[in-house]
Amino acid sequence: MPPEKTLLCSISTIRLQYLLCKGESDGGWLVDSALSRPRDRVSQEAADRADGLVTDTIRKFRLAHGLELTILGEASVSLVREFIRPAVAAVPPGMARVLGHCLIRLAVSLGGPDSASRWAAGEHDLRISIATLGRTNHDIAMELLICLGQALWKKLSSEQSRAYWLLLDSELVRGVKGEIDEEAFTQKQAVFRSRITAASDRRLERYGRASFAGTAAEYVHSLWHDVEVVSGPEHLPAPQLRRRLKLLSGWFPPGRGHKLYPPSN
Repeated sequence: MPPEKTLLCSISTIRLQYLLCKGESDGGWLVDSALSRPRDRVSQEAADRADGLVTDTIRKFRLAHGLELTILGEASVSLVREFIRPAVAAVPPGMARVLGHCLIRLAVSLGGPDSASRWAAGEHDLRISIATLGRTNHDIAMELLICLGQALWKKLSSEQSRAYWLLLDSELVRGVKGEIDEEAFTQKQAVFRSRITAASDRRLERYGRASFAGTAAEYVHSLWHDVEVVSGPEHLPAPQLRRRLKLLSGWFPPGRGHKLYPPSN
């Protein structure tokens, strides 16, 4: 057996067994430790000012599933009408119930060029902040879906978490190298760089979380509008992509008016 295949099998049968015994995951992969703690509204406002989020122009919108959107600063009307609203409307009702009340904030910047988004799960709601500067409307909506996927990973039941790890296990045994998006691919490469990195629980957990967040985002994306499957060595093959989407559709069936596989004309 080739060394790389041996490494994949070793990871999938030994390290994965450890993760399956641990039970539920411990959270999203882009959450700063300070942001993962619940905040009251006063401390949240203070943090917003520190990040440069509070501006003179504030607009608020109510979205599907009771989600609330606040835009701090300038943003096009089409961003909300053609991207944020339909993307949120595509979130399956069951998924929205698990995520709970969600407050979304869009701002030009979050205080730094490398800060694309932040989220924190508070006692009563999920708070997401997304930077809009230099990004297309579609990218902003997808960043929102990624954040929802990260938060959802934290709320999976132990059975759901095990099922997803077993799905990844089957992909590793088959030698699948690609992933759902760039972040998940980067995390996967970090795990399989050597036997030393493959022995890192932390790296493997990061990979699993990134993989799930990207998959959940792509699931909602495919309910939102028709998407084109991109092929290549860094991308997840179509059969594995279908298996992942089928798994999530079983947990969170599409809402009324949305279909995962619309009939071809």
